[in-house]
Amino acid sequence: MKNNFTIEVSFNEAPYYSYEWDDTAIISGIKLFRVDTKTIEDLLTYEGIIKTDNNMLLLSDCKTAIVLRLDDKGKIVKRSFLDFEHDVEICEYAMGIRGIKLNYELYGYKIKYSNHLSEEVNMKDFVVKSLKNISDEFENRYLYFLFFNEIEGYRKDKLLNYIAKDKPGNFQKLYDFLITK
Repeated sequence: MKNNFTIEVSFNEAPYYSYEWDDTAIISGIKLFRVDTKTIEDLLTYEGIIKTDNNMLLLSDCKTAIVLRLDDKGKIVKRSFLDFEHDVEICEYAMGIRGIKLNYELYGYKIKYSNHLSEEVNMKDFVVKSLKNISDEFENRYLYFLFFNEIEGYRKDKLLNYIAKDKPGNFQKLYDFLITK
């Protein structure tokens, strides 16, 4: 096998795993570079510039593989993980090639990634939008009860504020109720 891969990637604001991909792109003829784990972690965690002539890099530390898209000055502008099959194939291939020291500089500030899966964010958006559109006071009280397990202190704006700031799994009962309406 030559060090030349055709892979599917998804360049979003954050490198999502393939089960979260909404849109994808096929990259053909990309060369794999084996790097150490610290390099992978640095490039996924911090903004930076890589000194290379390539506008896309396929990197692996034999445990995971990533693709980076660079602008014309070498600045990392997009990151992507690979789907499971390509990840395994590339990590296995990386074991047989010599590692390189990638010449890169980090800016020193961390990239802020969402901690939630996009499905969870969509659930939250659905619940908030649905709650804003409910005018029946009895139904609003019931939803408040589902969330807080009490009626005392009921206020619709309190419920909306909690949901907007809360973890998605905490309002699963509300979501389940609202999708069956």
